[in-house]
Amino acid sequence: MKKVHGYKHLYRRGKGDTLYFRRSVPAYAQAFFDGRTEAVVSLETSNLLEGRYRLIDQETIFDAKLRKAKLDPSKPRNAITNRQPANDEIEAEVRTHFAERRKRTNTDRFLKPGMREEAEE
Repeated sequence: MKKVHGYKHLYRRGKGDTLYFRRSVPAYAQAFFDGRTEAVVSLETSNLLEGRYRLIDQETIFDAKLRKAKLDPSKPRNAITNRQPANDEIEAEVRTHFAERRKRTNTDRFLKPGMREEAEE
């Protein structure tokens, strides 16, 4: 697909240069677009003048689905949270990881007799 210069969501494809509406779908609304990450709809024309009007219709339909996705709690959402974990949460995870790792690796077999206390320090 080739982007049509000057239009944000308008693309050309194929021998007849058919026009298409193409736009990425946010994660929270993918359930409303059958799980797709991108919406691609043929405008069924190669005429740029007619394609612009059909593009407006497709953008309106797309935006309506986005609004519905924001307001409808019945569909599952794949919302991505940008929350940063707190320092104590990070520390707890790191401590758990290293405790499990220590259990998995038996360090006694690598130590000479009598050096266990020194290694634990």
